[in-house]
Amino acid sequence: MKFSEVTVATVKDYAKIDYDDDDILLQAILDGAKSHIRAYTGLDNLALDEREDTSIALMVLANDMYGNRMATDVSNGKINLVLDRILGSYSVNLL
Repeated sequence: MKFSEVTVATVKDYAKIDYDDDDILLQAILDGAKSHIRAYTGLDNLALDEREDTSIALMVLANDMYGNRMATDVSNGKINLVLDRILGSYSVNLL
């Protein structure tokens, strides 16, 4: 499956979600996950489509974003790694 072909239905299948209540949220998560992967890698959809494992990375990231919706990890008090990586991709004030 190509990166650009991953849909909400694909993510739901991957995450074993069998209800439609969160489809709007999942679409926002999928859009955000795609955007983050493009920003993080510097690749566009065409280049990401050429790499077979990027669709898996997208589903893993979207599933994590869906399942872990907290800014900090309760077990250790550290910032959520996905959140840190997303914000770090755009940070312009790194020292």
